Amino acid sequence: MLSGFILLLLLLLSLGSFIRKVKLEGLKSLIPLLLNICTLMIILGIPLHQWWNKFFFRLNNHTFQAVVVMVESGEIQPDENHIAQLPPPYEYLSRCGGEIMIDQSNGITRVFFYTYRDMFDDFAGYLYRSDFNPPQKNDFEERTNRLRSWSWFEQLRPYWYFCTNV
Repeated sequence: MLSGFILLLLLLLSLGSFIRKVKLEGLKSLIPLLLNICTLMIILGIPLHQWWNKFFFRLNNHTFQAVVVMVESGEIQPDENHIAQLPPPYEYLSRCGGEIMIDQSNGITRVFFYTYRDMFDDFAGYLYRSDFNPPQKNDFEERTNRLRSWSWFEQLRPYWYFCTNV
């Protein structure tokens, strides 16, 4: 947010500079404005966060899988709200305090690793589903206290998805 404000400020300053200097320097004064416009287009047009999430998952795929094995073996147990704390060596896998959501109902294991979570129960992250099906509308319904559908998801590997309900 702060970087967006700074970029907007620079864009306005370069526009002001162009307006003041265009008569003296001609089109040469347009260079700072064009650079800022190009930077803005790159930032808005390239989904850097999606690239980062895919890279982070690929880099830590075996560690994510190790946590799923711990969940399925009962080594990691959720509380009544379907939340479990990851052991200290694995906390970095879920960027919201090292917590994961676990649902083991109807013979299906679902484990959700947060990459984003806000106070309104909007969240995004990596979802493991043991049944090889894509994310379902009622995944973690009890946890979110409302029936919500995933607004977007993408399969990363068999059984694994990146999902968001934001």
